[in-house]
Amino acid sequence: MGLPKAKLYHYFLVISSMILVFIFAVLNDISTDGLFNFDQYFFLIAFVPLVLHLQRVHQNQDSRTLDPELKIVALSTFSLALLLSLGLIYFLSDFVVNNV
Repeated sequence: MGLPKAKLYHYFLVISSMILVFIFAVLNDISTDGLFNFDQYFFLIAFVPLVLHLQRVHQNQDSRTLDPELKIVALSTFSLALLLSLGLIYFLSDFVVNNV
């Protein structure tokens, strides 16, 4: 496959998953009550390390130096799943409303 095509495939996987998760959140937000719920989009924080990861992959020329990036992608994916699930159950708004 080679490094250039592997990078393109990696970009496709990461960027398409980011877009699809965002579309899911928008559609879920529209279907629930029609109001904007800020806590449902709290998962966007997890996109920052993924975008930085894609920049490092783009600048990289040696495939062996990409090994430490796997940890970043794994932790970002875990935080994305955790933040998305907490947003979907409205954890943050319930926590704020009940403790005020």
